Amino acid sequence: MADLLLSITDLKVGYRVYKGQLKVINGVNIEVRKGERVGIVGETGSGKTTIARSITGILPKAGRISGGKILLDGKDVLTMSAHELSILRGQKVAMIFQDPTSALNPVLKIGSIMSDIIGYAYNPDGSRIPKSQIHETAVNALGSASLPDPDRILASYPFQLSGGMRQRVFIAMALATPRELLLADEPTTNLDVTIQDQILRLIKTRVDERHVSMILISHSLDIVSEMTDRVYMLYGGTVVEQANTRDLFENPYHPYSRALMSCIPKLSGGGIASGISGEMVNYLAPGNGCRFSSRCSKALPVCVTEPPPMVEVEPGHRVACFLFSEKQRS
Repeated sequence: MADLLLSITDLKVGYRVYKGQLKVINGVNIEVRKGERVGIVGETGSGKTTIARSITGILPKAGRISGGKILLDGKDVLTMSAHELSILRGQKVAMIFQDPTSALNPVLKIGSIMSDIIGYAYNPDGSRIPKSQIHETAVNALGSASLPDPDRILASYPFQLSGGMRQRVFIAMALATPRELLLADEPTTNLDVTIQDQILRLIKTRVDERHVSMILISHSLDIVSEMTDRVYMLYGGTVVEQANTRDLFENPYHPYSRALMSCIPKLSGGGIASGISGEMVNYLAPGNGCRFSSRCSKALPVCVTEPPPMVEVEPGHRVACFLFSEKQRS
């Protein structure tokens, strides 16, 4: 496919812990086209951030990729050298981290951090950003992220800024220079609601203007419904449903997707949502079947013993569930 930018195939990622190996990401397949905005939705602990860190090659030491491919512009990220990964992170992929406190170097001023990032980037025509324009580019980026007095911010250390300001600094760094892919991991987590919408509009505008591809990782269904073209529903490290955003939100098929949608509070009232019963899958012993089977009210005996196939229920709308595979056979 000519317009395909990112292709993740059968990705498997685990973590070494005291009790053994956590089998988190289990055979995930994701595609992102050029200029497309894709959402990854799921509960906390479902593996969303692990996927993003795998794309950029920044898994923690305990993490281990045991299988699969991650092709970016046709090149496999998993076979890249340290130098190639450095170029990837500096020129092609930008990431907005969920926790900017741990991602910003505490001994460097914001100006030094941004200068390195901007100075290492390229313009769309392949030229470097001139040194004489680095400061101006940094000031404009901070201003566009609603940060007052950019010069003072540039002269500050991360610990001198509030959590919300650090988050906006990271957003400014990610949007300061042209990139092919933006990974936004809960980009508004530490922001006040008064500026949350403003920042989301900024991200969407910049992504659309520059024809940048974006993966938006979030557990906020409202944000994903407004910001993305397609959605992957993730549960327990597996993709259970994928579709165009409007189709998935208007007509979810998978029992998990439906249960998650039912948890959204409604303006019309109707009582308090009960949530999804049961506990998240145990990654130490996830079993061979559907990872949602222990919490699913419609689970079949086969759901416990075999992984469900991914079935296309409508054009472009696919579900990993035996309920729909049985219907297609009948």
